[in-house]
Amino acid sequence: MTLQVVPESTAQWLSGNGFETAMISGTDIGIVFFLEQAPFRREMLSKELAGEYGIGQPELIEAAKRNMKDDPVRAEDLWNVLFGLLGVDLEPSESRELIMVLRTESGRYGGRAIIDMDMLQEVADKYESDLFIVPSSIHEIIVFKKDDAREAEELAAIIRTVNQTKVSPGEFLSNTPYVFERGKGIRKADGIS
Repeated sequence: MTLQVVPESTAQWLSGNGFETAMISGTDIGIVFFLEQAPFRREMLSKELAGEYGIGQPELIEAAKRNMKDDPVRAEDLWNVLFGLLGVDLEPSESRELIMVLRTESGRYGGRAIIDMDMLQEVADKYESDLFIVPSSIHEIIVFKKDDAREAEELAAIIRTVNQTKVSPGEFLSNTPYVFERGKGIRKADGIS
């Protein structure tokens, strides 16, 4: 069994149609569970099958996380990611903001990093700050130091623009910026309803 993060509306629709889903507290993002039948063959887990085995959502999430250890989420400096994509060495700068991309080694379904509280805590500790979280797509999230001067509404506008112009509808996750508060967890950024 594995999992994938999806927009809350998708998770709600799937739940209403007999599939096992979960919601991520403090967000507008849901989780869908998959049975990996064979390489390249995934089936969504039905509520009926989960009920037959008596498995609750917390157990499903933990089992899916264990099963996905062969494609772990990792944190990479955005500038290194851009270097890998563009092949252009960007000049290091002391004033350059540290921005991390959290994604899987395969590049698929890394948006699940949004439920990895240990990894988010590790990145927040590195920054010595709470984090802004940008749900880039179902494949990755972007995190950076929370700056109280940065307006969440402006960040939401940027996310919406990128989602409308660069992210395919099947890879869309959310238009909402989030905050990860050290020791507390994840929530929508202030000013976002």
